[in-house]
Amino acid sequence: MNLRLRGRFSRRELLSAAKVALVATALIGLSYGVLVVLLDFAVAFHLTGQVDRQLAARLQVAESAPAQAFSSSGVQIRGRYGLGIYGEPIALWAFSPRGQLLRTAADDPVLPASLRPPARARSQTLNYGVEGDTYRLYWLRTRGGFLLAGESLTELGHVEAVLVASELIAFPFLLIVFFLVALAIGLRSARPVELARRRQLEFTADASHELRTPLSVIEAEVSLARRRPRGEAEYQQVLDQVAREAHRLREIVEDLLWLARLDSEPARPPPEPVDLSCLVRETAGRFSSLAAGRRQQIEVAAASEGLFVTAPAGWIDKLAGTLVDNACRHGRQGGLVRLSSLQLNSPRRLCLRVEDDGAGIAEADQLAVRQRFRRASATSEGHGLGLAIADSVARETGGQLRIGRSSLGGALVEVTWPAGRG
Repeated sequence: MNLRLRGRFSRRELLSAAKVALVATALIGLSYGVLVVLLDFAVAFHLTGQVDRQLAARLQVAESAPAQAFSSSGVQIRGRYGLGIYGEPIALWAFSPRGQLLRTAADDPVLPASLRPPARARSQTLNYGVEGDTYRLYWLRTRGGFLLAGESLTELGHVEAVLVASELIAFPFLLIVFFLVALAIGLRSARPVELARRRQLEFTADASHELRTPLSVIEAEVSLARRRPRGEAEYQQVLDQVAREAHRLREIVEDLLWLARLDSEPARPPPEPVDLSCLVRETAGRFSSLAAGRRQQIEVAAASEGLFVTAPAGWIDKLAGTLVDNACRHGRQGGLVRLSSLQLNSPRRLCLRVEDDGAGIAEADQLAVRQRFRRASATSEGHGLGLAIADSVARETGGQLRIGRSSLGGALVEVTWPAGRG
């Protein structure tokens, strides 16, 4: 079992879950001990109260009908008062006002010589050793002196001993079962936490690398430019390179800030109906300059009218812009980028689709590229945040992002929403 656990969980996860399980088990053990003590006290108090009531009833009969009460201690009187709980006989003794033993029932034990009636109390109960056993004694002051009833607590002590033994036997089994349950819960809880921690470490490392790269280029360009005097054209080249790296750095920071705001779960912007057909036309116009710089053409195809998605408009606009920007960057020079808004009938969903004619995304990489700072290839442009942003927006608005192969030969990225959200 340990080998199987080590194969499924890391050492860190096992140690964390075991620590939590041990602390939880210790708290449960402490709570169990307190509850057991309270339970045993309540049971003893209840059983002792039963004995006292039996003794009090025996004394009432003895006070009203002494001859009948002293006839036998082991025979029930009127079916009620001769025997105590568990069938223990109730012994009965009569004392003079000065404490001299006057009368006792047949077969009753011999009282110790040191036992004396109470000085002032009308009645009194106590535990006392009689002939090697512990008896519960009940004194009652009467007109003619004192009456004393007693019952052995042997059976009561046996019941309490059985109860305590059962609790002690059950205690380790309860702790083992609870530890295993707590360990299983801890491992299930630790897995997503550990995965989140690993993703966070990977994200931090990737972000550091991505931010360090343009900064290193800027630093290197400036350092080379300062080594010797240069002409205006050379300085212009250096400034252009610095400007490009600064622009890339700004894009990375803006995307990271946008994702950070989305991850922090702020107050959600108010949703509103967003017309997908209008959105694709506006996005195509917005990125026409970028496409023209790469001699690309943006085509708006199959733009069905009246397809409304109810979501924060800024988020949907960010989603569409990110997908088109990715398509322009990764499409071939002088190629085609196609935007579509349509309704899928099986099942009924509203769809925003962006296609390009570039190298596309291999099927093995289609899940990985949704993660932050993951690219389809080492030579791909961009910084690996576009599809991560698109996937986050799709999930936050109740949609699904799918990556596939376009009929143009490159990548196909589409986001679909249930038709009922329109």
